[in-house]
Amino acid sequence: MKRVFRFLYALIKYIIFGKLLDNNEVQKRISICHDCKYYDKLHDKCDKCGCYIRAKSIMSTEICPINKW
Repeated sequence: MKRVFRFLYALIKYIIFGKLLDNNEVQKRISICHDCKYYDKLHDKCDKCGCYIRAKSIMSTEICPINKW
């Protein structure tokens, strides 16, 4: 349930303050995540914060929990 609230907060923050990222930036973020030790390949999510990589990587207002992007 906590993850749902974090996602809704991130989504609202993105709607209010976010901007569109170009496809190159999104792919760069996803690539960085795929090389990270916290990447859960089976579920395509981050084991550090619990977020789904594809959803988080497109939001300009979101950051990596270990500051890789």
